[in-house]
Amino acid sequence: MALAVAPGGLLIVYGWLDPRPAPLPMNWGLRVLGFAYGELARTPEVRRRMLHFLGAGLRAGTLAPVIDRTFDLSEIADAHRHLEANGQVGKVVVTVKS
Repeated sequence: MALAVAPGGLLIVYGWLDPRPAPLPMNWGLRVLGFAYGELARTPEVRRRMLHFLGAGLRAGTLAPVIDRTFDLSEIADAHRHLEANGQVGKVVVTVKS
């Protein structure tokens, strides 16, 4: 992680799944910002603003999720195995035919 942020840069920590402590880069004047969804979406007004921001970004194409792999609902066991292997980069999508 030390080479991922330039001196004077901003490291944003989000979605930390591993409970073990992680070393932070020592190239100070680094700024570190950590947050969790539960803290951000505590009130209905904040959730409404978040949904508006995300929806606008998706419509405009400024937010483009990375899709690692897509599975059909009939392949749900394979999708779970793929997630449990923890090798995905991006979102795992399960499609449901209507």
